[in-house]
Amino acid sequence: LDAVPNHRMYDRIKAIRAHRAELRFEMSMEMLALFAYFFVCYCQHGFVKGICVQMSIYSVSSYLFCFFTQVSHLQEECFIEGDKIEKLSFAKRQVSTSMDFAADSAFWGHISGGLNTQAIHHCFPSVSAMHLRALYPRFRKVCKEHGVELKEARS
Repeated sequence: LDAVPNHRMYDRIKAIRAHRAELRFEMSMEMLALFAYFFVCYCQHGFVKGICVQMSIYSVSSYLFCFFTQVSHLQEECFIEGDKIEKLSFAKRQVSTSMDFAADSAFWGHISGGLNTQAIHHCFPSVSAMHLRALYPRFRKVCKEHGVELKEARS
């Protein structure tokens, strides 16, 4: 369902406060683990070197994230004219504006964190990236059945 023709896209989260309460413990544990890692890093390397180690990790991760997401979206064939894109449903719009590469490759799936399968990720954002490669053959079939061009590159 799509927000453009006024359909309710996020019906499954009717009570956002209840949803936040469900995730509060998990988020707290993630924050605790993050701070514990910072503490260990700073104890091992000292404050200045610990900051440098952390920033290098964030810099490399950010570069890789930007590279993999932009490769999947900033392709000439992913841009659709405004009047045509408005007529597409949510799922068709996601597939039409994404480029997938090496979708069957376990190596690229692992290295990119699943960002090599952007189309299926945008259609089903709550599905873990570890399952996308297994779901991809069925996704190809569904796209073909509905006449949606799935843009794929070998590498």
